[in-house]
Amino acid sequence: PAGWGRPPPPPAAPPAAPPPVPATPASPAHVVGLPAGLHVTCLEAAGSLVVVGTSSGALLSLSPASGAVARARPLAHDGQVQCMCVPGPSAEAVYTGGDDGAVRAFDVATLQPLLELWGCHAGTVTCLRAGGGVVVSGGTDGRVRVWDAGSAASAAASTGGAWARELDAAALVVKADQDAGAQAGGLGVVRCLDYDAEGDGRVLCGCDGVVVGWDLSPRRGGGAGGKGGVAAACAHSRPIRSLRRLGRVLVTCAGDYSLRLWDVGCWPRAVMLRAIDNPSGSPVACFGVVRGRLLFSSLFNQSITVCHFVSGGAAAHPDADE
Repeated sequence: PAGWGRPPPPPAAPPAAPPPVPATPASPAHVVGLPAGLHVTCLEAAGSLVVVGTSSGALLSLSPASGAVARARPLAHDGQVQCMCVPGPSAEAVYTGGDDGAVRAFDVATLQPLLELWGCHAGTVTCLRAGGGVVVSGGTDGRVRVWDAGSAASAAASTGGAWARELDAAALVVKADQDAGAQAGGLGVVRCLDYDAEGDGRVLCGCDGVVVGWDLSPRRGGGAGGKGGVAAACAHSRPIRSLRRLGRVLVTCAGDYSLRLWDVGCWPRAVMLRAIDNPSGSPVACFGVVRGRLLFSSLFNQSITVCHFVSGGAAAHPDADE
């Protein structure tokens, strides 16, 4: 036969691998050195400054332009500063919560105390939101407390705080677990919350694996105890660690492997729009929304995943592209 006795042709060479992408080291504008053993636990932009909370309970205000420490308050809280919030870009006060269960307010420019509320929670204050003269706090005791900043400022010294509303998230979580036929008795820790002061007046918080919400708007009958305290299952297998509202769309993140997008425009009915799985296959650690794109990262890799936020079911809602 033709070709008998000829050696077989050599195997084809494998395709050349693409050239490696050169690693570009980060080039920060400034690096601010902290004393040994001091770690940053939270930070917020406040006007022309950045306020930083630390593991020692200290507060620092930094200048982004120079990286210099403008002011320091060595003992803002007994224990770590766990959370802080600034009501708006032009706000003159920053609110902080710590391991000592207290909520405090400080002047952004001088870090002088403006308000001190002791015993806000029987445990650590884990999350804060402020807006419209109202401050909302959540804690490891499973409670969400809402108070008027103006009235509390005058009563804080004598009463330890004038609470306008007190909401029990943990009790609602247990009720939701029983209603769903699941095992009751979760930890009842409020890890995150969101308060739409300028919109529908609803407080939504992540407590264990569900979202608990109340309507605090006076025009819809939100009374002293809040209205419509309902827990809606969010299909996360682990406790919700962060959430954020964008119009009627709620984004939730837990220690599992995906983000969830929910339509909460008809609360207490929450409809899941889509789930976004983490391509790295590791638990999602944090997320943010920037100019219509959803960014998230995970615990065990060094990458950030970017995807379009306005897509699929979320595109039906014009507020989703905020």
